[in-house]
Amino acid sequence: SRSAVCWNATISACDFWPRSLLLQERMQELRLRADVLGYNATLSTLEKGGQWRLALETFRTLGQHPLGPDAISFNSVISALEKGFQWQLATKMLTEMPLVDIRPSAITFNATISACEKGEKWALSLAILENMVEQQAVQPDVVSHNAAIAACESAREWEMALAVCDLLPQRSLCPTVVTCNSCISACEKGLQWELSLRLLAGLPTLNLVADEISYSAAVLACANSSRWESAFALWDTCLQQGISPCIDSPLHFTLLMLSEQHALRSRERELLCRLPKTGWSGSIPVQNILAFHLAVEGRAAVSVQAAGEQQNPLGLRIRAACGAWDLASSRKKGFARVSVQEAAGKGILWHETRSDNSGLPQRSLSRFSIQDEVTETS
Repeated sequence: SRSAVCWNATISACDFWPRSLLLQERMQELRLRADVLGYNATLSTLEKGGQWRLALETFRTLGQHPLGPDAISFNSVISALEKGFQWQLATKMLTEMPLVDIRPSAITFNATISACEKGEKWALSLAILENMVEQQAVQPDVVSHNAAIAACESAREWEMALAVCDLLPQRSLCPTVVTCNSCISACEKGLQWELSLRLLAGLPTLNLVADEISYSAAVLACANSSRWESAFALWDTCLQQGISPCIDSPLHFTLLMLSEQHALRSRERELLCRLPKTGWSGSIPVQNILAFHLAVEGRAAVSVQAAGEQQNPLGLRIRAACGAWDLASSRKKGFARVSVQEAAGKGILWHETRSDNSGLPQRSLSRFSIQDEVTETS
């Protein structure tokens, strides 16, 4: 009817999921039937709003519709499940699509691979990627490979990440900055700092420009492998390229810790001097550590500001640290380890509270076949 068409059009125009659901409930009260477009519009708003449970419930309601769901319906629900970290349900829906004569698209496969990445199922991600190639119905694109590489990165499977990257030219695809950044991060997590630097240096040959993520991953790779000279050389290059990472980023904090461990006072001052020049509202743990570090350097005003005195009770303890600076600086080294909060309260030097664990344990790569992973998760 004309009234139903108007209602469905109104639902399609909504971009706020509670309003979409309210309109659908109102249609049911008026005994008007929502069409597939109306349902798909609701599913889209639920996906964007991170409401995977409601999206799944709405999809099941759509299953009772005479026309039933279409490819767009499946894509919206799988994307919602991906954002909700529901890799099992996303994979199940992908396998159910052929049963209702609906062919998955690249968007469907990509969302499912991303769901597996969030569920730390890297081998299953690779299985789905290769399934796309074997079926020859949908050719995987760069996004598909990027999602699989990200899954390997999250699982610290740096060798597999590079292997997937090597498939791109074989499939007439060009890597993007996202591709290279994921590979650099995978090498960083696998403590392969030299490979990280090679990948970073190879970006220009691909006509790609390194960004903050590229440099951050490479710097962290060097830092985690105790290559502090290379880490700071990259940091200098990063700044020369006009890239200025946020002070609340892991990169900035890691470099600050490297400065402490190797007594690089000039580097330390350089990093700390960036704090008042950068507008930020950092996480509480980073704020606390930076604020106390500034306090023991005698920079009371900046340190209290960094601690967020009005919102964070540690600000009062930072003041105590500033007041006890003279006393703290005269104490002998060799204090037992204490937390940052305790150090702030007692006026103990931050240099004396850092951990002695400068290295990271090597992690052996686990070996699982894709078939084993598919069998395990089926």
